[in-house]
Amino acid sequence: MLLEAWTNLLHGSLNGDLKSHKEKKLSDHLLKSDLFAQDLLRFHGLTELEDPVLMAACTHDLGKAHPDFQKRLEGSGKKVEHSAPSALFTLSIEENLDLFRLFLSAEAVRRHHSHISNWEEIFAYWCDWQGRLDKIHDDMSSLLPKWPNKIERDRWKKLGDILYNIDTEDREMHKSWFELRTILSLLVASDRMDAINVEHIQFDDLPEYKKQPFQQRNEMDAWRTKVTDNCLQNARKICSPGIFTLTLPTGSGKTNIGLSVAHIIAEKLGYKTIIYALPFISIVEQNADFAKHVFGDGAVQEDHSLMLAKDEDEDIQNGNENWRRMSRLFRYWNSPIVVTTMAQLWDTIFSPKASATMDFHRLSRAVVIMDEPQGISPHLWCGFGEALKYIHEKWRTVFILMTATQPEIANGVDRMELAPAATKFPFKRHRYKFLPGKYTVSDLPRLLREHELLSGKPGLVVMNTKRSALEAFKLLREELKEAKVYMLSRWMSPQHRRETLRCIKQHQEAGELHYLVSTQVVEAGVDLDFDWVFRDFGPLDSIIQVAGRCNRSLLRDEGLVLVAEFFNKSESGAKAFAGMVYEDVVLCLTAEILNKMPSFGDDDVQNIVADYYKKLMSRLNPRKIWENIRTGQWGEYTPLFEENQYDVPVYVDRDKTLDELIEKLRNMDKSLENREVLKKLRNTLQQYAIAVSKKYLTAWSDKIGNFVTNNSEQLEFSGDDYCIIRPTGIGESEEHIYHTIAGFQPRPESSLEDDY
Repeated sequence: MLLEAWTNLLHGSLNGDLKSHKEKKLSDHLLKSDLFAQDLLRFHGLTELEDPVLMAACTHDLGKAHPDFQKRLEGSGKKVEHSAPSALFTLSIEENLDLFRLFLSAEAVRRHHSHISNWEEIFAYWCDWQGRLDKIHDDMSSLLPKWPNKIERDRWKKLGDILYNIDTEDREMHKSWFELRTILSLLVASDRMDAINVEHIQFDDLPEYKKQPFQQRNEMDAWRTKVTDNCLQNARKICSPGIFTLTLPTGSGKTNIGLSVAHIIAEKLGYKTIIYALPFISIVEQNADFAKHVFGDGAVQEDHSLMLAKDEDEDIQNGNENWRRMSRLFRYWNSPIVVTTMAQLWDTIFSPKASATMDFHRLSRAVVIMDEPQGISPHLWCGFGEALKYIHEKWRTVFILMTATQPEIANGVDRMELAPAATKFPFKRHRYKFLPGKYTVSDLPRLLREHELLSGKPGLVVMNTKRSALEAFKLLREELKEAKVYMLSRWMSPQHRRETLRCIKQHQEAGELHYLVSTQVVEAGVDLDFDWVFRDFGPLDSIIQVAGRCNRSLLRDEGLVLVAEFFNKSESGAKAFAGMVYEDVVLCLTAEILNKMPSFGDDDVQNIVADYYKKLMSRLNPRKIWENIRTGQWGEYTPLFEENQYDVPVYVDRDKTLDELIEKLRNMDKSLENREVLKKLRNTLQQYAIAVSKKYLTAWSDKIGNFVTNNSEQLEFSGDDYCIIRPTGIGESEEHIYHTIAGFQPRPESSLEDDY
């Protein structure tokens, strides 16, 4: 339907006093949403869905015509569900449009404030109306007496026949899921754009890439330059979209190469968006800084849950304040270069929540880099690969899987390797040595001494759980006396972790002796360099990844990567820390390989990893994430990372600023107008936040007593919602809840296995 026809229909049907939001006319909101949807469709090359998307955009809020909703906007009415009534108006549009597509538009409208449901629930909802057509007409007439369209009985019967004849057993439901998700994505985005008063969509052009040559300090830098040039030459040969791999050893400069390759491919294909997904927030922050350096600050959007809102003045000066607010308020990807987390990309593709679908259409005509994708559980590889293949086929999206240990994702398609054939590290950077047997953390200093690793050389110890890492930290501190020993784990606040990384980088640049004990947060992408690395036993690819922190830049003699398996106690019934974190199938396979080859060099890694993945795929029981979509189980959701539901948010009041932030957050009205300020407050608080098991907090509470005296309490609870560690609870003794260097420390008598 042409915009003029929609304008006449809406203005002729709606009372001019009806509103969609407090200061916005309902007809204006629907027509502006329609215009935004048209712009999004054109930019992303999705014009084949123009009719169903625009039908949804122009009808999605008609249910707000209810008198109670209008009163509520003025502060006096009761809550009214408007999405489902609006969907009936969508279905009534008399256009020459495929009826099932119109039905998908109506379902998108019905769910644009909630989530995509399983097909069984969708079917039951709509078929329940089959015998109540008169009531539907009465309800529609009571809302909009002047609305000219009705759902004719023949049309309703035809729709019922279509729905009854859909067979979920034929495993073709992914096609309808994909279309519904796309319509919903475009609807949610266009609706929110007008809700916050975006004036016009402003997708900037892809910026130029400022080439970053390596410093020619040694042979390794010359090798990096050669590898980079070869990768870029291969990228320049690309003439059509595809799914690509970029398999490069750690320390080869993957971030620089990956963004360069993505930029070349995007320019050749005429694409204007590069999405760069990384496994951890700490790496997103680091790599976003690099992306801003090569593309320019204004072209790069840093998207993660800890990202603070930018100062509004910059956007006002650029004349695009509300367009930029879209990214801050709703995490909408509206920049040409988006640096985000793998978890956010995963939710964009799979989460049934309507809000999570909003960026889905941004994958069309985009180049998507997935850095370190082996961090995804192997049980999810198959389903994830199927989704990538389908998105690529439908939208010509380019996917680049970039890692040193290339997982078996998106197999069965013609994947092209962009790195030079069988790229190996050409120098003796480090050696791997596996120590058979069972050890406890108390054995760590002895093992390091026996291998002469504590004789004045900087080193890294990586443990599998937060608690075992804390124990290792205390042992090494005692062993090394005055040496600088640091800690990194998720029991440290993001603010604290950043400070620690800055200190370590300063020591490295000054050539000063230092040591780091860490959990797996240091495995992928963190640009640190040590003479040696110790790794508690874990999956082979995790061991290879952490080895990338050993003699990373070839600035020293051959390093050592030492691996041993630690248990929580020495007697019978002891449990390996690795078994608390990883699945048996990957640990058993790793043990087979390391027992067969307990010592090997950097040049053996590629073949060993290829053999590991080949055997692993034959032993896995894949999760049915794509199979669920193909059979209509659209509401079933497997998150990328399982959250511990027993963890409590804990705020660490290191600089005595939390009370003011929390008070502002408590007292501020939770309205759309305040959403940006609220988000900034929450994100600021997240810089001080950790997650701790309730059992550990209870143990501390029992020890110190939970009382308030002149703000001198160590641990303050706010019901079951969160708690605060006060400055009096922060220090370096065993009696402090939060260690100044190492973060949260549990009471010695408390024990949990799931503390990784």
